[in-house]
Amino acid sequence: MSSRNRTPRYKPDGSKVTGKGTIDGPGVWVTCNMGKEKQCVGELYDLFESLADELWPPKDPWDSDDQLAEAFKQLDVEERVKRELAILKAPKSQKRFHNCRTDTVCLIYIQCSPTVDPVKLVLHHLEEVERTGITRTRHVQRFAPASGTCQASLGEFKILASKIIPTAFVNVSPNPCNYKIEIKIRAHKKIQRQEAIDEVVKCVPPGYGVSLDNPDIVVLLEIFKGVCTLAVVPDYMRFKTFSPLQIIEARKARGLDVVADPESEDSDDGSEVDEG
Repeated sequence: MSSRNRTPRYKPDGSKVTGKGTIDGPGVWVTCNMGKEKQCVGELYDLFESLADELWPPKDPWDSDDQLAEAFKQLDVEERVKRELAILKAPKSQKRFHNCRTDTVCLIYIQCSPTVDPVKLVLHHLEEVERTGITRTRHVQRFAPASGTCQASLGEFKILASKIIPTAFVNVSPNPCNYKIEIKIRAHKKIQRQEAIDEVVKCVPPGYGVSLDNPDIVVLLEIFKGVCTLAVVPDYMRFKTFSPLQIIEARKARGLDVVADPESEDSDDGSEVDEG
């Protein structure tokens, strides 16, 4: 049977199953040290799973029923501990994170399941880095969450922008404030930079102004090969353009103690992919 006549398959959330490794759906772009892509993917799985457990902890089925909850209270301490450990060790019903191959040095895309908000995930981590001075990663250079994706055509991008931007602006800041568009184009020539910027501006709610130096809101637009991704984020300048390493440097400049993390030090300097 030719691929053209195959019956399409769908994921549990209703979205169509695409080719293996295809960038499709919300996720997080990550730039990393050159030659360390494989190692970085591994540490991202560990980091993101830990963060997701903090933000969206697994639900205990005993808590969903009053009778079960009361029965749980009647167990002795040893039985309670066994029950709680069993819940933590139980396999997750759905894989929350999946590495999508980019075949590009220094560039990774981790797809998120529908239960994960990529923007909240990244912000939670960066707040932790700012507070503790610990990156929990060795090879990560920068994060760029993606709330949605589409094919890299102007028509599809218009639909994506109209779907995400108006709602996201109001959610991030109900009161009009200043914003900036941060656009990165890699291995793509069809959509021109100014065309994409113009479409974003059309979707911004009335009253919001532009500030290139100190924006309250930043629109992260990534165009890579045949895909566009889009997200609206706060605190982009506060968190040093979402670079954990720059957050650490800012802490040092303020004279704050940095908690040593042996896993975060690497003798390889590496280099970040050109984001121009």
